[in-house]
Amino acid sequence: DGRFVQTNNGEVLNLFEWRKRLASLGHRFVSRGDTEVLLAALLQWGERAIEKVNGIFAFALWDRRQRELLLARDPMGVKPLYFAQPESGTLLFASEIKSLCAHPDLRREPDFLALHQHLAYGHTSGDRTAIRAVRRLPPGSLLRWRAASRSVEISQYWQPSFSIDDTADCDDAAEELANKIEQATNRQMVSDVPVGTFLSGGLDSSLLTLLAARSHPKLDCYTTSCSTADNYLDQAAPDAPYARRLAKEQGLALHELTMQSDVASLWPKLV
Repeated sequence: DGRFVQTNNGEVLNLFEWRKRLASLGHRFVSRGDTEVLLAALLQWGERAIEKVNGIFAFALWDRRQRELLLARDPMGVKPLYFAQPESGTLLFASEIKSLCAHPDLRREPDFLALHQHLAYGHTSGDRTAIRAVRRLPPGSLLRWRAASRSVEISQYWQPSFSIDDTADCDDAAEELANKIEQATNRQMVSDVPVGTFLSGGLDSSLLTLLAARSHPKLDCYTTSCSTADNYLDQAAPDAPYARRLAKEQGLALHELTMQSDVASLWPKLV
């Protein structure tokens, strides 16, 4: 009916399960995308639906009638979501900071504490970013903004549990972990476009490729490599032979891409 407007970045992995259930409740769909399914779930169950989303996402939902905005970010913070208030009562949000910088009133002053943290630890803590005026929405959090009050309210809808079961048997724990990894891999294979794996030849990508190939025996795999001359700084052993060996043993199609770039000429763009 035009009341709601939504934009979504990410994937809802329990898409088909939700779509079937929502259709039985009277919702009609005009696309195959997961954004429409997420919208229907929010209309049906409200904010409680966010806790049930299995996937990675950052979305915005605007209620034209109530003039209220809801922003949400996935539990682990895989998808980025930034916001800023360049002046009182104004809210900007985007999945990239450079989009916010396009606003003429946003002050681009550096946050030196955040920069120090990044150089020391490889990341910044909390909601800080390199620009003082820009904040990032924490993982597993919601942001509400109402036109009436023009104020930001942030709450957390999810946080990890760090409880420890000292009675668990090591073999049982290993079996449970294996089952969870396989279930998670199968969920990631849900898509309306072809899915492949980035097979570097390391332990992680090899394990995921093996699990994915169980249900998709014609899986396409991709690996990148560079010439020996380009590897003289790292002096790392090439991974490609391991990728080739696994793909051959499993009968999988492996596509190799050799990277050759003049980094010096690309440096301005990289910065």
